[in-house]
Amino acid sequence: MDVQRQKCIYDFLKIGHCVAFTGFERPEDTVSKKPNKRISYCDFIRPGHSYIYRVSPFNFIYDYDCPTGNIDSARWCAEFFRIEPQDVFNNAAYDQTVLRKIRQNLPDYMPSSEEFAYRRGDNEEIERGRDKNCDKWIGCKLWDKKYTKYYVFIMGVLEPIREEVWPYDYLDSFPYRKADCIPIDDAARPEPYGLSLIVWMIDQGVQLNRQRTRQAAAANSIVPK
Repeated sequence: MDVQRQKCIYDFLKIGHCVAFTGFERPEDTVSKKPNKRISYCDFIRPGHSYIYRVSPFNFIYDYDCPTGNIDSARWCAEFFRIEPQDVFNNAAYDQTVLRKIRQNLPDYMPSSEEFAYRRGDNEEIERGRDKNCDKWIGCKLWDKKYTKYYVFIMGVLEPIREEVWPYDYLDSFPYRKADCIPIDDAARPEPYGLSLIVWMIDQGVQLNRQRTRQAAAANSIVPK
């Protein structure tokens, strides 16, 4: 079993759901404008080969208003990621017009750094953009099923840095797969995320302790005549 599938199993048991991305690496997805410069660092992903990788359940969202409560009936889904600014500028697949606006620091084209994203609730002013203390930007890959569009956004930038039709012709749904450990089904509206095995075991332990407490209380309430 490879590492990516193993991590999905751990998420499935500990968090309550797991998310995996299945795809096919196209050479044009990792083309750098500078020769001998890497912009993709996953050794298990090779151009021209299919692959699967684990997506952090905390970095994945989808249309929660979908009928079944899962991504199989959602209109859109999105994955958040962190990326080095230089890798954004070196990627030939990204919109060069938008990247030029980012370089010029135009209003609505100032990327939010990783530190800004984590501390945006504070009152302290934090410099945005290419700050020496904030080395990574927050990005978002958005898949829209209604228009079969694929977007890549950078937080703080008005326009997407990449927009195209779904890159895989054989796709009739999202390339993501989500599985719940213990689904929570509701007749009115299913819950979007399931329970983990650990939480379920804790709940069962609490219920068992309640029963034992009631039995002890009932036994103590019996007064021999």
